Formats: sequence, structure tokens, C-alpha cells
Amino acid sequence: MNLILVESSLKSKQVNLALGALGIQEEFTCGFTMGRVFDFKVGDPSLKWSPRNSDVYQYLSTQIQRSDNVIAMTDADEQGEYIAYQLQTIANQYGRSLVKADLSELSPLGIKTALSKVRPINLDVVAQAHTERLLNLKVANYGINQGIGPTSIHKLMVASHLMDTPTLNVATFLDDESSVKALTYNTSLKSAESELVEVPTKPPSTLNIYQNVAIHYDTPVCDIANNLQDLYQSGKLSYGRVTENYWYPSAENSVEDTLSELCVAIDMERFAALTERNQAHSAIYVVDHRSVYSKHSEIEMVTEFTKSALGLSDKKTYLADAGGPILSTEELVQPGLKRSSPDIQILQSLNELGLYKPSTSPTLCSSLSSAFYINSQLNKEALKFQFSITKRLFPSLLEHIEMRQNPITQQVNHKVDGTELTITNNMANTLFDNLTMSR
Repeated sequence: MNLILVESSLKSKQVNLALGALGIQEEFTCGFTMGRVFDFKVGDPSLKWSPRNSDVYQYLSTQIQRSDNVIAMTDADEQGEYIAYQLQTIANQYGRSLVKADLSELSPLGIKTALSKVRPINLDVVAQAHTERLLNLKVANYGINQGIGPTSIHKLMVASHLMDTPTLNVATFLDDESSVKALTYNTSLKSAESELVEVPTKPPSTLNIYQNVAIHYDTPVCDIANNLQDLYQSGKLSYGRVTENYWYPSAENSVEDTLSELCVAIDMERFAALTERNQAHSAIYVVDHRSVYSKHSEIEMVTEFTKSALGLSDKKTYLADAGGPILSTEELVQPGLKRSSPDIQILQSLNELGLYKPSTSPTLCSSLSSAFYINSQLNKEALKFQFSITKRLFPSLLEHIEMRQNPITQQVNHKVDGTELTITNNMANTLFDNLTMSR
């Protein structure tokens, strides 16, 4: 029996239903990991990972031991790759082979496509995730040992960025019979308008959906991320944590069905121009065409981006001096300039600093908003405190802040030793030593 492992029980149920629909339930079965299998603990000086849940670890060990082969069908991002690597360490104990499969959609077609394109684990991505996890643990522990409590690279860098960056605003303009919005650092509507440009609409990435739903529907970014994940796991949207702005060619049927549901014909030549098979993942698209009537703001935004990208809508995307392209709306709103919400500001900071990730940034937006804002007003004392920590404990981090560079972006070295995958702590140790070194 081939064992497929996904992160959640809901996804496992969906995959098993799809296996039955494909008639291959006798060859494959699906279980779940409940997220990461191993993790580090803040305050533990040993810096060794251990099972997060002993019952889950025992369950996975038993299932893997009983299987012939293991397929890690975890999310197609750095955390999904990291979980696959952790599963590989268990599989190695029992002499079982493990491969990685990437899902674009939770449907029989998505499962079939994923199983046809299994691959080895990407150790560079694993090493990057491992290094970031361990480095932030070391930074948190160092803060505790210095008597200031746990902190993180993201918290320190965003605090400095917010201190040195103007307030991010949402500008609203009227254009014929539509309202145009854009993110801007300008303090006057006239100045913002001078930098406003129309840009071609592309299939939506996760960042596009975060920014557009947050601006048009006044929804917290963390809620948008949770909704995207729920809609993906329920088979309504494709995988919702992507950086790409092009569809996979295999998205054609879903896009065509969605447009047919809306009584619009797809332009195949234009669709082909917006597809790319040689990329990590597909831009987001509606999988269940009936869900276009479900009143989910995330589905509505994906649908509107899809129509606009294919030239089937009067809505267009605009860009000013900050943020990503914002889709126009037919709702006429009074022109003006208003301060963006704290989490949109922090999302922008993470993106400008090279720290943005579709999977982890929403949670950071929520936690850092609470840390740095009081009633939507910037807490300058909190920023100054974090900046003082950076100067005193992590002086070399200031160079990365000035360059707007993630300190973990350099190439991470990994080592493969026979059948045992070994991701070392060396890079995290080196980076930590560099960050605490005087400039």
C-alpha cells in the first residue's frame, strides 16, 4: 500500500474521497501529520527538535512502517517541504522510500496530477526553512537570556522599517464609472495621482488577494489567509499560498467552467499567454465553479482578477508608489486619502524587507500589529525599544535593514550522507554569530 500524508484531517478526508473517485483506493490511502512533526522549544539550550505530539509521532511511525512507499503531499511551500523532510527521517528508520507531491487543487484531477509528478525533496528549501526556524529560536533565547524576553528577526527588522518609513495610505480616485484605489506613501491625493498608472491584470497571487480583499472588504490579513486555506481544503479554490502570477496550463478546465457558470466564453489564446508550466505553482483559480455564488470575498476577488486578466471585465488594476496592483471597483466612493490598516502596513514592510511569505506573513501581521499599534496608531515607544535591542544585541542586523535584505537569503548549504538526509545547524549558528557581531 502506498501511503499519502497531508497536514490536516480535513485534507486527508478530501484526498481519500478523490482516491475513491479515481478508483485507486486499493493502491493508495491517506493519513495526516497535524502540521510539523518535530519542532524546537523556546528556552531549550540543547537546540534539538523533538516530536510535537508523541501520539501523532507514534501514529505516523506505525503507518509508515506498514506502508510500501510514502508520498508527502504536503503544501507546496517551504513549510510543506520541511514537513516532508521530517517525514523522511521517520521513513528512513523503517527503510521506506519517500517522495514529494505538490497539489494545485484538492480534487480528483488535482490528486491525479500530483501523483503523476512526484519528485525528490528539495533540500535547499528545507535547509532554508530549518535555518530560519533555528535562527529565530536562537534570537528568542538570546533575548530571554538578556532579560528582555523573546524577540525575532522579523520583529526587529519591521520595527526599524516602520520607524524610517512614512505612513502607508490608501488613495481613492474616480475614473469614469469606477473607483480606483492604490497604496501610497504620499501625503496628498494629488501627489499620489501623479504616480498612478494602469498595469496589465495578471492571474492573482496570494499577495494580490491579501492586499485587495483587505482594502476592498476591510478584512484582516490573517482572516483572509485562514479563509483561503479553508476554501482550498474544501475544494473550492486552488492552493492559496503562491507567489506566481501565471496559471498552470492544467487550470484551463477550472477557469473555463468558472467563466461558463458566469455565461462568459474563455479566450483560449489569451489564457495560454497567461500560463507557465515551469514554475513552482499555479496562480490562484476557482476550482468548484458553483462556489462563485457563495459570497466569499476571496472567491469574488479571484473571480474578478480572472475576468480582468482575460479581458472579460471593465475592471482594471492600478499601481502607485507602494504595494501591489489594486483592482478597480464599480462602487463609486468619495475620492480621498486615508491611513491603511496596521496589518496592511506591516504586510508592506515584510514585502519590502524581503521577509514576505504567503504562509507565515499573515500571522506576523496580526502579532506585529498588536505589538506596534494602539488603536491603529503607531506606538513609537515600542518601535524605539525594539530598535534599541537591535543596536545593542544584533548590531549587524542594521546592515540588512538598510539594504532591505532578508539575512537568510544567501545560499544555504546542505549535506546528503548516503540514505540519511542531514540538514546541519551550521548556517544558523554562523548567521547568529554574524548578527551579534559589532559593525
